[in-house]
Parts: sequence; C-alpha cells; structure tokens
Amino acid sequence: MKTRTLALLSIVAITLLAGCSSETTDNEPILQQQTESVETIELDQLVERNGQSYKVKSEIPFSGHVVATHTNGQEMMEANFKDGQVIKEEWFDQE
Repeated sequence: MKTRTLALLSIVAITLLAGCSSETTDNEPILQQQTESVETIELDQLVERNGQSYKVKSEIPFSGHVVATHTNGQEMMEANFKDGQVIKEEWFDQE
C-alpha cells in the first residue's frame, strides 16, 4: 500500500512540474510570442476604467499596440498592452 501511494504521489508531482514549465523565455516580448495579428490603435481610441485600459466602447481589456503622434505627424509614443495593462512603453523626442 505504501509503495502504491508513493508511486501515485510521484506521478502527480511529475505531472504538476511538467505542466508548469514554459516554452518561452523571459527575453521575448509578450506580443512577439503571439502568432495571431496584433491590433494597433491610436492613443485617443483608448480609455481607462478602474485601472485598466479599454478600446472605446469595449468591455474587454485591451491587448495590442498603441501609438500616438505629434501634430506634425512624427511618432510621439508607442506602447504594448496585455489584458488592459501596459507591458512596454516608449516615448520619442520631437525632432
């Protein structure tokens, strides 16, 4: 009986450890890991509610790419969002 219990616990432990492993590395940006296309929107199409960002008129937290431009058309900012949270943000100087 002890041997059977020990064998069962060993199988469960191995299954849990194997299921928790990840095939991606920490060095890969989250959005590059996705195979589907990533939606890009302008910053003015994004609203914040309760600490999360949503596309205007949406109830689903935004995941995708956001860009903002200066009035002269130069890029001012770009950011990546995942489930309504900024995961990467970069601001550019106006030249």
